[in-house]
Amino acid sequence: MPTKTYGQREPMENEAMEHTLETQARAIWPQEKPYLRRIFNRSGLQVLDVGCGTGEISSRILKEFSPREVIGLDLASGTVISTGRCDGNSVRG
Repeated sequence: MPTKTYGQREPMENEAMEHTLETQARAIWPQEKPYLRRIFNRSGLQVLDVGCGTGEISSRILKEFSPREVIGLDLASGTVISTGRCDGNSVRG
């Protein structure tokens, strides 16, 4: 049964869009990192990144804060796998 993605899947899996999303993630990370540090002030947390796109932020969360598990979900699920960003044992996409 096809999944309804409201016309977003194909454009989001485009290589140019992946580059754009990764650039956006790098640009906003310095602003988000202090906020996330307050959230990840204890160990053993599980993270659900809904709308994870390329998985760039999920990967940064995993490396910076060492949560127990990071799960990234996106309508265009192929983008996480194709970028190779989710190389940690705790990241699933």
